[in-house]
Amino acid sequence: RRSSDLSGARLPTVREVSRRLGLSPTTVSDAWQRLDDGILTWVGTSLRSPQWNFLVTDLSSLGGLAVTVTICVVAAVLLVLARDPAAALHLGLVSYGGFRIAAWAKTWFDRPRPEIIPRLAQAGGMSFPSGHAVTAASIYLTLALLAARHYRRPAARATLFALAGLLIFIVAFSRVYLGVHYPTDVLSGLKTTVPQIQI
Repeated sequence: RRSSDLSGARLPTVREVSRRLGLSPTTVSDAWQRLDDGILTWVGTSLRSPQWNFLVTDLSSLGGLAVTVTICVVAAVLLVLARDPAAALHLGLVSYGGFRIAAWAKTWFDRPRPEIIPRLAQAGGMSFPSGHAVTAASIYLTLALLAARHYRRPAARATLFALAGLLIFIVAFSRVYLGVHYPTDVLSGLKTTVPQIQI
């Protein structure tokens, strides 16, 4: 009888447990919120154009699930064929870890998406942190780190990291431009990613 009652019970969410324990996620201060709103307003009134809208929408997919999963799978297969399974495992763990961290943080902070300017793309779930920014930083920076091991020249290594940084910047910028994230969502996502890359 007791087991049947428990089987229909609903597990509490992360936020519900946090409230019961007297915990609460750090909220964005008024100063940061004003900065977020100001940047988004500037983007919506001074930066957007039909040509940029089309281009940035496409570029944002560089941090999307379909593109990043495809890149990870192809890169992992190439690494295994190159007899470097440890690097393939490293890439897989970092990529999955970034995805899980972003998903957990969205549940924890529960920050709504911005409504300051019209959104140019569909985006579900919460706003903080930017999942696209976390994923892009996790994958492209890890690939640069793994590839840099095969180059001794500093110039070659610098080029790899510059290309990775460019891709990450494009994805991060696109999420703010499209109006689906605040700038602090993107910056926090990038900041969260760096430590877990170095596993």
